[in-house]
Amino acid sequence: MPETRPNRFLLTLLVLLSLAATVAAWFDLRQRNDVLVARLEASNAAQERLERAVQLFRFERGSKGLGVAALIEQLRHWAPLLDLSTTPQHEIPRIKQRVEDILSAFADLGADAFDALNAAWRSSIPGKDDELTRWILEAMARVDQPRTVDVLVTCLRGLEVPVSNRIRIQAGNQLLALDKARAAKELSGIVEYETAAGIDVGRLPPDIKQQLAASKVAPQPLRMFFNLVDLLVAAQPEGLDDKLIMIATRPDQDRMTVQACVRHLGELKSKRAVKAIKRLYEKPPEMTLNPIFQNHCLDAIAQIEGADACDYFRDQLRKQPDESVATKLQSLIKTHCP
Repeated sequence: MPETRPNRFLLTLLVLLSLAATVAAWFDLRQRNDVLVARLEASNAAQERLERAVQLFRFERGSKGLGVAALIEQLRHWAPLLDLSTTPQHEIPRIKQRVEDILSAFADLGADAFDALNAAWRSSIPGKDDELTRWILEAMARVDQPRTVDVLVTCLRGLEVPVSNRIRIQAGNQLLALDKARAAKELSGIVEYETAAGIDVGRLPPDIKQQLAASKVAPQPLRMFFNLVDLLVAAQPEGLDDKLIMIATRPDQDRMTVQACVRHLGELKSKRAVKAIKRLYEKPPEMTLNPIFQNHCLDAIAQIEGADACDYFRDQLRKQPDESVATKLQSLIKTHCP
């Protein structure tokens, strides 16, 4: 009996449905397999990390004890090698992995490790132990972030515990990453009472003044003070341009800090800053005419005012300034002035 059209259609439909089910089952099996492979790889990686972490707890050469003390001694040994120029480049990845294993071991210990780490950084010698301090601060953040924020504030201020300039900047960067709002608040306070020349005790808030008196620490001038300006800008506090104008116009401020402020004010296009920048152009910090500094001022004015600054640029060019300044003025006039 010949096959009818309805029978052929039904057969085709059954074949298609069977094929679709087979494809769906294959995709499902493949997805399940991918998930299992991913889980297996993660499990193997976790096991390897755990094995390395367990090894770190063993009593090794130079360790003064087990557990946290041994991990700190490991960090004391490995961390400085990352910044030594004598460390062979091919060993750097292995050392980085070793340091990361130590940090992971601290993270596994959790908040119980905080007090020992806190004691270790407080007993470190500024300048000599900076590499160890840097990684101890990182380890502290892994075990107890809220308490570490307070430690970073202490380091950033540099008033209660002796710290090097390098660690102050490191603490500022780490604080910015962990708590931007707190960083904005602390940096805003620091630039009120400190310059590259040092701390003006008369400007210290009463509570901080008491802490300084109790600690009997003699803070050293932060000659990289312009780094705090960069951190302040990154933290984006309210009234940022006003703070930058204040910093730039302090009579005891150094040229590099003022130059950083001028650059940022130009990038912010702060119209309120134009008058101050023009004064700085004519009477730069440290009472020394510096063509590089003057050119930074001119660039900032151009960023803020554009064509509105043309008359000012032409007036300055007529005064026959330094050759490099004259070249800068001619370039700005060509760019912005019709």
